[in-house]
Amino acid sequence: MVYDAATCCQSKGLSSQFRLTFKVKDGSHSGTDNKIFAGLKGVTEEGIAWNPVWTQMSSSDDDFEPGKEYGYAYSTDPAGIPSQLCVENAGKDELELDFVLVQNALAGITPVILGKVSNWPPLSSDKNDQEKDGAVQSKCLPLLPQR
Repeated sequence: MVYDAATCCQSKGLSSQFRLTFKVKDGSHSGTDNKIFAGLKGVTEEGIAWNPVWTQMSSSDDDFEPGKEYGYAYSTDPAGIPSQLCVENAGKDELELDFVLVQNALAGITPVILGKVSNWPPLSSDKNDQEKDGAVQSKCLPLLPQR
């Protein structure tokens, strides 16, 4: 476990406020105007399993355009140490993510990078996309620590 020097003996990942930065893949069919939800999984400071609080990430019909990055605030109660990120596409327009960066927003002036989540399958609730492209409506993937 990595500790934050500013808050002795506390994991740098322990927080109730996070910043999630989504990078949409380049390509004419990569983006979506659907409602996109995200949630973090992990453990509380006491080691109790911490399940996602599903939060809508998109704030307008212009979010999640191909090749662009979008940052969103994510909060939870109680505070926890995330180990996985879950993303759900509530619509039928397929979303292809390049990566999502997860940061602790309470770790000082500059948010601390906790991990990057890559290798996302296409996300869509459309049965045709699921059969044709292997799309899934939602997926949870592990945070890969960044050095």
